[in-house]
Amino acid sequence: MFNFQHQAWFVQPALQRVWRALNTPHSEARAVGGCVRNAMLGLPVADVDLAINVPPEKTEEILAHAGVVTKRTGFAHGTIMAIEGGQGFEITSLRQDVATDGRRAVVAYTDDWKTDAARRDFTFNAMSVDVEGRLYDYFGGVNDLAARLVRFIGDPAQRLAEDYLRLLRYFRFLAWYGVMGDAAADPNRQTAEACREAAPHLATLSVERVWSEVKKILSAENPVPALALMEAWQVMPHVFKTPVSLPRLHDVVALEHKMGAAPHALVRLVALALPDQESAENLSQHWHVSNDEAALLIKASQRPVVDWFSLPAVRVGLYRHGAAAMRAWYVLMAAQQGFHKTEAWNLIQHWKVPALPISGRDVQGLGIQAGPEMGKILQEVAEWWQQNDFMPGKTDCLDYVRRRITK
Repeated sequence: MFNFQHQAWFVQPALQRVWRALNTPHSEARAVGGCVRNAMLGLPVADVDLAINVPPEKTEEILAHAGVVTKRTGFAHGTIMAIEGGQGFEITSLRQDVATDGRRAVVAYTDDWKTDAARRDFTFNAMSVDVEGRLYDYFGGVNDLAARLVRFIGDPAQRLAEDYLRLLRYFRFLAWYGVMGDAAADPNRQTAEACREAAPHLATLSVERVWSEVKKILSAENPVPALALMEAWQVMPHVFKTPVSLPRLHDVVALEHKMGAAPHALVRLVALALPDQESAENLSQHWHVSNDEAALLIKASQRPVVDWFSLPAVRVGLYRHGAAAMRAWYVLMAAQQGFHKTEAWNLIQHWKVPALPISGRDVQGLGIQAGPEMGKILQEVAEWWQQNDFMPGKTDCLDYVRRRITK
């Protein structure tokens, strides 16, 4: 049996204080969902979510009696947050669905652990652990996790109809944890058909939720097999409105692995689905990506000509465009053209971009007043400084300005 009590996340004092306070003669709390799954896979546990078999008002009462501060973070859905030791732990009352519309559910509280587990998406997400480390597995999640099987609880079509985001979560978990052989990728025809039928309903979800899941899929070590299954099951056109290129993405993933580079979801998205700047702009607007994400997607899709075999040219690119854009361009171009120049990649990763050694105040000291002429001179100095591989110092740059003035 798996031993949770030897894991750091399980024994952290703040969690244990809250957890043990919640366990009374009339209530029981367990850790549920992703923390249990990740612990069993030997993966980091970032957040610990607790479930409890009493309504949220009672949870507040129990914690108040124990002197634990609480905050109502999702009270209408049965969730409160306990604040202890500078950490927050979400606690959700057991629920059963009364009605669903594919986006949200009307729920009622229950004290039955299996009933609550049955409303979750996949077997390995329905496991729970009590404060003594005992594991509860109602639907074969342990065996599925060991086999790296992503399996819906009960009827896949019903699970998907309850929340259509589960369609993308299915492929996300396949990308992250699934074995992509035939048996695991397509457990039965029922799952494949349910996914095909659910795909058009992705349009009913908020674009932010869709984008969040797409990012997680693309962040997997190798998302290509899961995305290929999305394409085979005719899900892809309902996610991306433009044609996609799995071969381009495959080449980027292979290069990242070769270089030992961390997966970069935005760069992978450009390789997969953004062949030009216009498509990047359209997708950024459609999915309401953040300003920083949009800037990088648009920049990365431009694909300028860079001499990656010239380190001075790479340094100029870093100075003008920044490391994020240069990383993206390098990965995309190197993958497309089949090269890898270690020196250029290391430079992109580690070079600290310098500042121009002189400022407008220095130029003013030579008799040039602030205005268009000063701006033009500073631009010329910067160009000369870059052409000389950023080697000239302040004295050299001022000498250049003096020569420029006396012309």
